[in-house]
Amino acid sequence: MEAENVTKSTGSKATASISESVKPSVEDWDDFYDYIHKMKYYHLLERRPSVSGCRELFETKGSIPGVVPFVQRKISLRTL
Repeated sequence: MEAENVTKSTGSKATASISESVKPSVEDWDDFYDYIHKMKYYHLLERRPSVSGCRELFETKGSIPGVVPFVQRKISLRTL
């Protein structure tokens, strides 16, 4: 698809598409945090707990103050 400069292809049994988006990849966290603090760009950070870390503590300790576990369901479909 890339060689033919096509981003979407549809057939009788399936559809394939390619999309792109720019995502950050931090190489130096200290520089990044210094920049955020200096410029007061706190919107560059997201507040969320680590899934794997919390899961481990739920299994070993049973609970984490201020955190409630929940089960997320996902549906995955694919065509023949």
